[in-house]
Amino acid sequence: MRARSTVVCALVIGAAAVWGPRPAAAGIFVVEGGCDTVSVQPIRLRLSFALLNIYHYGPLCQVQFIPGAFDGASPHPILATVSPAIISIPGSPPSTFAGVVDSATGIATYAATPCLSSSWQSVSDSLALIVDGTPAYFEALLIDDTGGIRKADVVGWVCVDSTTTVVRRTWGQLKVRYR
Repeated sequence: MRARSTVVCALVIGAAAVWGPRPAAAGIFVVEGGCDTVSVQPIRLRLSFALLNIYHYGPLCQVQFIPGAFDGASPHPILATVSPAIISIPGSPPSTFAGVVDSATGIATYAATPCLSSSWQSVSDSLALIVDGTPAYFEALLIDDTGGIRKADVVGWVCVDSTTTVVRRTWGQLKVRYR
């Protein structure tokens, strides 16, 4: 009996590996990067990220980031976006990839014009959100060429001591200040 259940278990695991997860239901498409301080007064943090097409989600036309509360942290609206001007992906014509922020809601939308073909693998060059604090959590939506949501992720950044790198003083100025 034990051998039979082992065989059945192996068949189920093998079938899952062959068929894999459904593209719109499994995996991630946003990978959080680091935190950089843009300014101290007022505090502005640059939250970098990359987009991945591990499960072949289809064409990439838009990505939306919607601020949200999570685990007791209040939402931080997106103040600005950072993106490369042009994205060149094998199998797609060069696309502009611009991010805009709705100042009333703090929602950021990145749009590729024209859409990246379904063969895109990753977009990782200079993508970032600018916010006024962390922890910062967002619902990220991958929108395809039909306007449909292909994937939704919850992403978050917890930046520890991110303001210490911003003090721009010479060594002599620091020694005078702290003597």
